[in-house]
Amino acid sequence: PQLIRVLRIIRITRLFKIMRNKRLKGFDKILKTLIYGFPALFNVILLLMLMYSIFAVMGVFIFQGDVDYFSDFGTALIYLFRFSTGEDWPNNMYALGAKRGVIADIYFISFAFISSFVMLNMFGMVVVQQFEKFYMNSDNPLNSFEEVAYDFRKTWSH
Repeated sequence: PQLIRVLRIIRITRLFKIMRNKRLKGFDKILKTLIYGFPALFNVILLLMLMYSIFAVMGVFIFQGDVDYFSDFGTALIYLFRFSTGEDWPNNMYALGAKRGVIADIYFISFAFISSFVMLNMFGMVVVQQFEKFYMNSDNPLNSFEEVAYDFRKTWSH
């Protein structure tokens, strides 16, 4: 068992060496962009949680008594998260549509549209905005630091 742990550690250190390789500088830039953009991504996550809460309250109000997954706020919140990941939502939407009619269709279609918009477009927008801020700006201190660090390593190695 100890030998297996040592081999795993060696594999992880090898992964870090590969990450420092010049071929993966693009991956390194993307990783740094995600790290620096985490506060903005956290704001998008809070917006998404607010949207889930609003739709959970509306779902409990509209569908309470019809199905078990809208019996209370917590259950509705968990169901909406499952719904946004795509887990069997068309069957549930059609079942509730048969009981509640057009209201259920409007509810589920608007939730699907808004949640996919927030998750896909807002997250992508924040990442692209952070990438432009840190790597497309010529007077960016991060770029100048990387250039100076590269020159330092090159000079120090000689």
